[in-house]
Formats: sequence, structure tokens, C-alpha cells
Amino acid sequence: MFSSSKQQRLISVFIYLLGIFIASAILFAQPGYARALGCGNADGPGGGRDPGDEISSCPDSYYCSDGKRYKQDKRERQDGGGSGWIWVRTAYAAGEGRRDVYDSGPSGGCVNNGPPVRVPSQDYLCAPASCTITANPSSITEGQSTKLIWSATSPDGSNYSGKISHSLGSDTYPVSQASSGNFSPSQSITYTFSGTFSSGPFSCSVPVVVTSVRPSVDLQVRKIGTTLWLNPTAGSPLRIGVSDEVELKWDSLNATSCTSGDFTVPGGSVNGRTSDVVEPAVGSTKPYTITCTNGSDTDLDSVYVEKEDENPEMIVPTLLSAAPSCSSTGGSRITLAWTSTGASDYHIERCVGSSCTTVIKSGTNYVDTNRTPGTTYQYRIRAHDHTTDPRRFSLYSNSLSATALFCSEATCDWILFCAADGDLYYGDPARLSCPQERWKICPNGCSGTTCNDPDEVLTASSTLQVIPSLVRKGQTTRVYWDSRNVSSCSVSGTNGDSWGTKFSGLSGKETLPITEQTIYTLSCTALPNASPPSITATKTVNVIPVFEER
Repeated sequence: MFSSSKQQRLISVFIYLLGIFIASAILFAQPGYARALGCGNADGPGGGRDPGDEISSCPDSYYCSDGKRYKQDKRERQDGGGSGWIWVRTAYAAGEGRRDVYDSGPSGGCVNNGPPVRVPSQDYLCAPASCTITANPSSITEGQSTKLIWSATSPDGSNYSGKISHSLGSDTYPVSQASSGNFSPSQSITYTFSGTFSSGPFSCSVPVVVTSVRPSVDLQVRKIGTTLWLNPTAGSPLRIGVSDEVELKWDSLNATSCTSGDFTVPGGSVNGRTSDVVEPAVGSTKPYTITCTNGSDTDLDSVYVEKEDENPEMIVPTLLSAAPSCSSTGGSRITLAWTSTGASDYHIERCVGSSCTTVIKSGTNYVDTNRTPGTTYQYRIRAHDHTTDPRRFSLYSNSLSATALFCSEATCDWILFCAADGDLYYGDPARLSCPQERWKICPNGCSGTTCNDPDEVLTASSTLQVIPSLVRKGQTTRVYWDSRNVSSCSVSGTNGDSWGTKFSGLSGKETLPITEQTIYTLSCTALPNASPPSITATKTVNVIPVFEER
């Protein structure tokens, strides 16, 4: 048996433990406190977990914006039971008062819990994905290989899926990690390494230059007596006359020897020039081909020449005139006229120096439009009969030349402007057919209407012509004049003629009837910064004397 004192002590301990048990039971009965300790409860509406507790299954989210890292807190919003109301309860610890909030908003899912918060320590995760690709060597000879080395990095260390592609086709080489590989391109190429991380895409490229060792050759032909070398094709051969001859030249790369069955290649020379060729038959087209080799590799090139059937029996047209003029819109043109020979059509050859082009027209006239003012053009024509096989041409006609005129001054807007060459000009920059006069030379360029440094003095000049200068009494003539670096001009005649422009424009100015010797005077005032300050020129028109027999 216990003594009375021991019994009292045991009773005290029992009462103490019972008190702790009762207090704990009371505390655990509070659902918020139980949730704070990670325990479940069943006293919410409908039973189960407390909806809206901050301690929930909604994970916080992270995102990047403008290279900066943000954190967004989340919380649950769930149906609170049969009433349809939303029960949002905040967890609390022992000793706190219970806080229940009812909300009638939509139920279910996660919602933001306050504004996003900056996380500067994680800004590095917002950096873009990057990659590198290198080629070693970056220049190779055909048949050799280059080693490509590639790698890619992402701030979050995630894996990627990628590929190696190139600029010469659509085939690709898939890759999934940093690595390398040997590639043997047959021509210059650009390799691209691209792919996608979870944080975004990446792409980088490297060029590889491939030097070919295969031979290549370029063959050209020209008519003897001309200067322009050509590469005429089968569809557009070089056409020559019966008495014309041609010469050929060839240039090759990476070739050890060249041969041809159509012309002589001295000693198999890889570069050369010769007129020792087999001429095409009259009325036929002949190809000239050269083949160059280097080991087992070959290359060839061909040109085509047609010897036209120039029939001496065909009537040769006569080129009557080549008259420069201007259209109503101010464009410069040259009008040709010739005699008819009854041919199917006529081939008109227009040349500027050694550069010639051919236009085919029917009829007996042709207007050659959009000519460059101040440029001299040479023309000749020949008749063409394509009713026979082979087709026939006449011999060429006589040649005439004409210089394209500037458009009328009336169609030009005269302004001062800074030209592309850095000098100031006076004229119309919008119309190429209008004259443009250099007003000031600006050694350091110009801006707007002024030079960037002191002006340079220019020379004022003018010309005056009267064509014809000898006329029958009562006939008219035409006056032509032009000027440079002047601000104004006037032309007057002793017969009463008078004009006030800086140049005659178009086809000059027609005079009044000339009844006696007439003197025309051109007077111009120089532009500022031009010398001399004024210019004067005169021309005389005489009347053909009439002789009477007595």
C-alpha cells in the first residue's frame, strides 16, 4: 500500500496530466491551429480541408519580364460546401482569435495572392539562351574537311533540342548536346546551329570558304574590227556578214590544258587568243567550243556565231535623215527616215562608240526615244528578207550621226541644289533631260544651297550659231545658243527678232524672214562667283545675191 503522502502525490500528477490532455484537446479542436501544425480537420462547411488556407497546394510562380525575375504568390480558392459560398480562412497559431472570411466569388483553382515581388538574385535566369559554333579551319580546298564545334547554354541549365543546317540545302544534322563533327562541303557554305531551350530559342552561324580545284573556262568572241568581247548563246548568236571574220579568246582557272576542234589552241594553252578559226557557212550558225581539263575533271564553254546571207542583189536602203528633237513631255529623241526596198523589215543599228544595239522595225521611219542629251549616236540600217531560207540581208546603208538635244528650257524648273558629287548645281535635278550647270565647286562638299567652305570662281561661257547662215531673200533660218554658269541671256537680231532664255532648247528658234544681212547678238550675265561678269557673241546671216543678166 501507498502511504497517504505518496497517494496524494500520485493524485496530483494524474490531475496535472489530465489538465494537459484537456487543454490540448481544446486547442486541437480549432481548425486553423490544426492546419498550422499540418493536421487535417473536419469542421469546415461540408467537412474536409479548410478552403482558402494560405497553407495550400497552389505553388508560387516565377517569371521574367524585361530581363528581371519576379515571384508571384498563389493561394487556393475552393468551394466551401453546399451553400456555394467561398470560405477563405487564414491559418493562425495558438492564442490567436479565429478569422473566418466568406466570399461569394467563383469557386475552384488558384489565384494571385498579392502583387508580384522582384527577385533580383535570380535575374541571371532571365538572360537569353546563347550558342557558339566554330569551323577549324574556316577555309579549305575542295575535298578537304573542316571540324565544326558547337555548344549552347541556358541560364536555367535546361537541356535543348537542336540541329545543324546549311545554306545550300534543306538537310539537317540533329544534335542534343555540345559536340563536334567533321564536314566536307564541295563549295563555300554557311553552317547554322539552332535549337530551343525551355527558356527560348537560339541560333548562331559560321561560314566556310571552299576553294575549288576543278577547272573552269570562259570563252568569248568578237567580230574583227570591233572592240567588244561577247558570250553569244545559241538563241542569240553573234551575227556577222559574209565578208566578216571573228576572233576568240579564252581564260581558265585550275586547268592544266585546253583543246578545241573548232579553232587552234596553241600547245594546249590554258589562256589565249586566236583568229585561226573555222568560219561558219553562209546562212548558218556555228558553235565554237573549248574544253579544259585538270586530271579527271573537265569544263567546257561555247559561243555561237551566225554568218548571215548578205545578198548583194537585195536593194540597199538609203538612210535619209537622223533628226534630233524633243517630245511634248520634254524627252530627247532622234527620228530616222530611209528609203523603202520592199523588204520584210529593217534592222537598225545604233552605236555609241564601239557599243552597238540593234532594233527591228517595219516601215520607213523610226523614232528613237529617251536618248541622253548631249550624246552622239551613229545609225545605219539594212533590209531583211525572212521569206527565204536561209534568211537574207542587204548590205548596210550609209551611216548618219545625230546628237541628242536638251529638252526645252520651258519644261525645266531652275533651282540651286547640292548634287551627289558635293558641288552646287543650277538646273532641274528631277529631269535628267534638262541641263544642269555646276554653279560652285565645293572642295569640302555642300549643304542645301551653300558650300561647306569658301567658293571657287567658275568660268562663264556661251555659244551662238545660226544655221544656215546663208539664205535666199525672204527665207527664214534657225538660231541656236547655249550657256554655262550664267544667270540670264538674251538674243536679238537686227531684223527685229528677240528671245530671253539661257539656251535655245529643242531645235533652236526660227527667225523672221531674212530680207537683208542680219546680225544676231547673244548677251549673257554671269552667275555670282563666275567670271567674266558678262559675255557677248555675234553671228551674221547673209542673203544670197541675185545676179541679173543685162
